[in-house]
Amino acid sequence: SSSSSSSASSPDADALLLPGIPLPPTEVFESARAFFRMRAEFRVWHEEDRSYLAMFDSDAPKDPIEIPSFPMGSERINALMPALIEEIHKSEVLRKKLFQVNFLTTVSGDALVSLLYHRRLTEEWEAAAEAARGRMGVSIIGRSKKQKVVLGSDFVMEELEVDGARLTYKQLEGGFTQPNAGVSVKMLEWARSVSVSDTAAEGGSSSSSSSSADESSSSGSGGDVGEGASAVMPR
Repeated sequence: SSSSSSSASSPDADALLLPGIPLPPTEVFESARAFFRMRAEFRVWHEEDRSYLAMFDSDAPKDPIEIPSFPMGSERINALMPALIEEIHKSEVLRKKLFQVNFLTTVSGDALVSLLYHRRLTEEWEAAAEAARGRMGVSIIGRSKKQKVVLGSDFVMEELEVDGARLTYKQLEGGFTQPNAGVSVKMLEWARSVSVSDTAAEGGSSSSSSSSADESSSSGSGGDVGEGASAVMPR
């Protein structure tokens, strides 16, 4: 759902705009209440023979809080969390000195899991990780100091529908992406709805860009993705 309200622009703000092109009214778009976050990172905590995913409270930064599920995370992340812990418990090679796990998922079903270690990754680790990724149906990246081992891909492919057009995003591991895919779509659609043509900017008749999205061969993110992501819009 959405609500909107107009607010008068300040003289300073108006000075930054082209003559005749006012600031658009402010709009607020509601996010989904659960399963909306496409990426997440967790510490991995080891206690004797048991390992679990954890986060920390800023008031007690040394006390791990076990996170067995993550309702804000995508359904894919929530399915992968216990699956990954099972793989870690089955393999000491995967478990040894593993300290962090990053998940990157998409609404189109792609998924990448990054495993961060305080040790050198060996061929034995690579074989164990390859077997685990086959069972989980994901790409895996192993990282340690000055080492990166890619099993599968080091990116995911996202598909978002914006104003009836299908946008394909290549999202790189370690790069910034808008974690809330649903809000990302709303941001892009809003940006298109309030933009104007070059003719209007030059003082001609105003023309909204809300015509079909396939007028452009490529698109930026409207602020929702930055370094490490690209978008392709079909002509």
